[in-house]
Amino acid sequence: MKCIFSLIVFICLFNNPAYCQNVVDDSSETRIQQDWENIVDYINAEITFLYLKQYKDKTKGEIESYKKLQKVQSNNKVANPIVFDSLINILNVDWSNTIEKISKPINLFKNDKPQNLNRLFLNIEKHTKAIFPLGSEFDTIKDKLLKAYGQPKKIDKKNISIANEPKMDTSSEGLEKSNNYNILLLVSAVLFLIISIILFLFNRKLLKRIDELETKKRERSNNNFTEKDKEIYNLKEKLRLSNKEKEVLVAKNNQFHDDLMPIQSSNTDSIIEQKSPEVNFEMGIIPKQRKVVYAGKPTTDNKFSNITDEPNLNHTIYKLTIDDTGQSADFEVILVGDFMIKNVTNSPDDYLYRVCNQENSNKDYNRKIVTTKKGLALLIEGDWVVYEENKATIKFQ
Repeated sequence: MKCIFSLIVFICLFNNPAYCQNVVDDSSETRIQQDWENIVDYINAEITFLYLKQYKDKTKGEIESYKKLQKVQSNNKVANPIVFDSLINILNVDWSNTIEKISKPINLFKNDKPQNLNRLFLNIEKHTKAIFPLGSEFDTIKDKLLKAYGQPKKIDKKNISIANEPKMDTSSEGLEKSNNYNILLLVSAVLFLIISIILFLFNRKLLKRIDELETKKRERSNNNFTEKDKEIYNLKEKLRLSNKEKEVLVAKNNQFHDDLMPIQSSNTDSIIEQKSPEVNFEMGIIPKQRKVVYAGKPTTDNKFSNITDEPNLNHTIYKLTIDDTGQSADFEVILVGDFMIKNVTNSPDDYLYRVCNQENSNKDYNRKIVTTKKGLALLIEGDWVVYEENKATIKFQ
């Protein structure tokens, strides 16, 4: 179908006399090579000087090179510019980065085909846009060049001699050929219109189908974070609590053995063999487990939002451990789903820095975040609030 479409466009364009008559000879915009190199060298010296002029914090060597260029800059003329080799010798090694970023790329425009001034101006503006703004001074440079070399000439159709136009064949054979030609153009135009409509409808249907598939893919991706991830997290949390209880029991058992003293006989003359007494003891009551809640993205006034008793894969960022009074809680960063990890690492200002201080920057977009110092949240009028001095400290790894 694409081949048919291209063939019809070719027929409509190149068999149409009106199109052929509007073809403009662009050869008048081409410059001889020497003039073109002078233009590029002139612009190169001017642009490089503008960049050095606005550059701040110059070193001693850079200042000396800049002054050298400033002295010869007044001699930079459109007809007799500072050539590229001379520009490189003046800047030397002090401005090597400027040469690589600005001077050398502009010098490559000497190889442009066709050699068109407007195209050269656009290419230079596009190249320097990300480096520094050219401003109105570049307009002055363009005016000088256009004044020196003039605007591209255009063909005056009014002065074209009528005698140069082809004579119309009024014979029957010529009329028949003309009719056949008109019929061919009409058929080509109709086919072009029909195929355009078909391609438009097909493309519209295809785009709609692609949108549906992407929507289903996003839904499946979000659902995959539900049951299995939640179950894995619950198992890890139970294992952590079990290990903590085990540590408490081992500590109490060691303390009990340290408190036992050997039983000595009242008779100092002989040691009576005796059996170790049976000791019945009850382990101390394990302290009541502190309540844990989970929170999402903090608000702009440093309040936790989306408080839940269980972690939510699409919202949970923090874990809050509430003390016995219920009025304060330690909090730390806990990321339970890839969806929230991606959001947090992409926008740490909104998700982290409102309630956390960072030890290092996340310029490499690391997705592992460690809480090196837990923060403190206070329950004020039903909201968990974090003051500046109570922020947590985090580290990106």
